[in-house]
Amino acid sequence: GYGSTSEELPLNGVGQTDSENPDASYPITNPTDIVTVKTSITATPSITLHHKDAFIKFDLPHDIERVERATLLIDAQPKQGTPANHAWKMSLVAGDWSPSTLTHSNRPSTIEPREVDANGLRAGVNITDWVNAWLNNSQPNFGLCLALAMGFEGVEYQFEFQLGSVTCEIEYVDTDGGFKEERLKIGSLAGAEWGSGQLPAGTFGFYGDRSGL
Repeated sequence: GYGSTSEELPLNGVGQTDSENPDASYPITNPTDIVTVKTSITATPSITLHHKDAFIKFDLPHDIERVERATLLIDAQPKQGTPANHAWKMSLVAGDWSPSTLTHSNRPSTIEPREVDANGLRAGVNITDWVNAWLNNSQPNFGLCLALAMGFEGVEYQFEFQLGSVTCEIEYVDTDGGFKEERLKIGSLAGAEWGSGQLPAGTFGFYGDRSGL
């Protein structure tokens, strides 16, 4: 049967890169671990952008036909006077990486950058097109890179969030879903949810739930 269902994707890895410590790795493993994302610009002796970015990737379920919606939420809190709605940059990661070995020096390239303010990130960002790209193999699932947009020279912008606050909820069609998740059915309706119970054996007809009509 076909049914619409939703779930949170399990994290498959979180790492960080730091341009000021280019060969250091920062694997993040525990739900209470703090992830720091920051950026600053210095003008002496030359204009230089410093940034500490986060890399995240998720496992996808195996029984997906298509993703109807994918929403990324991160409870990122501003630090050191950073505006609560400061802009973030999100990008697809174009190469493989491991949290235990990821550094600024060996970080893979990123593609398809888009910008979202931190308020939007806390409320939920629609990344349906990216998740579907992973599913149909038009883009390998190497995850996402999260960074802060550049600000003013001499000012450091910083956010922190716990690993456990990162969620990606997807709504999708489950090709192995049970009858109670089906949108339409013709013929035997035995076992279909009806009111507080189920239709009995020997019930036949046409059935559809409101979400599917």
